[in-house]
Amino acid sequence: MKYINNWKKCKDDPKPSKFNYPKNNNKSNQDSELSDDYEYFEKYSIFIALIIVSNIFFIFDNNIIVIKILLLFAYNTIFIGSIQKILQYYYKYDSCKNRNYEYPMRIIGYGFQKYISTPSIFTGSIKDKYFPQHRIFNENYEIIKEEINGLLKYVDKIPLTHDAIPGNNYISRDYDKNTGKGWKTCPIKLEGKITEICKLHCPKLSALVDISIIRNATISILEGKRHIPIHCGYFKGYIRYLFCVIEPKKNHSFIYINKEKYIFKENEGILWDDLFPHEVYNMSDDYRVCIYLDILRKLDNRILNIAFKYLVNISKYSKEIRKLNSSYEKKPKALDDFPKYIE
Repeated sequence: MKYINNWKKCKDDPKPSKFNYPKNNNKSNQDSELSDDYEYFEKYSIFIALIIVSNIFFIFDNNIIVIKILLLFAYNTIFIGSIQKILQYYYKYDSCKNRNYEYPMRIIGYGFQKYISTPSIFTGSIKDKYFPQHRIFNENYEIIKEEINGLLKYVDKIPLTHDAIPGNNYISRDYDKNTGKGWKTCPIKLEGKITEICKLHCPKLSALVDISIIRNATISILEGKRHIPIHCGYFKGYIRYLFCVIEPKKNHSFIYINKEKYIFKENEGILWDDLFPHEVYNMSDDYRVCIYLDILRKLDNRILNIAFKYLVNISKYSKEIRKLNSSYEKKPKALDDFPKYIE
């Protein structure tokens, strides 16, 4: 933990961490190691589509139905099998390799990165285009802050991020084992479902985020003198909105997004692409409390947009998403009964 805490001895704000930053501010490079896997799936899908279309030839063939079926079976089996073997060899794709539940979404996300060019931070008309509902948080700020202040009465019971949401051990590593202080999170909405704990503590906030464009929502509490280390998000199909509810009373807290610094201010929000490298510092001894949202990315092509929404909706039926939701579906027995994710 020594290298994590060196910055706490400095008076000045730390510089951006060393990282494999993208070459420009419109193309993220997360999951570049998946490029061959993505190319394999893309080319395989194209060849399958072409083979299916070519089956029309057999429909108009004059052979009897049984022979047609046999010819179709042989044709598809030989061609699909051959194409698959050739592409697996060319792209070095190992179909037997164990992959975690995030893999399909990361592959789709890599495809988004390949074809989508948007800035790391969305401002002005671009912000309004991708998340026009962002103003509802400014309009309801006092209500949100009141509910969050009520939640903070139980802050010692709110779990650290790695205990609340799986897969966050690395970015939630800056915490005190004795006091439990660190980066804490309380999920409001998980893949379209409002959590019971948030309905209890923040019913009005729960209602605000209960719109289809918001897939996930979380209350993020970064306690004093804490750092969320540099990392990238997991899915290009979402855009992150970070709305500050409580800023530190003394000193400040800020985020670096692709080396660009943004200081958190109450009742202000930033819309950004979290596949760009980012890290957060709280330079004060006070809380910094934000709400972060995963906004469904809007695609310019209408057909692709419908297909993408369908893919995102069926993802909620995955084993890991159902398991995560099950941890937050139970009604709390008391106000301090905050759920934890159970492996």
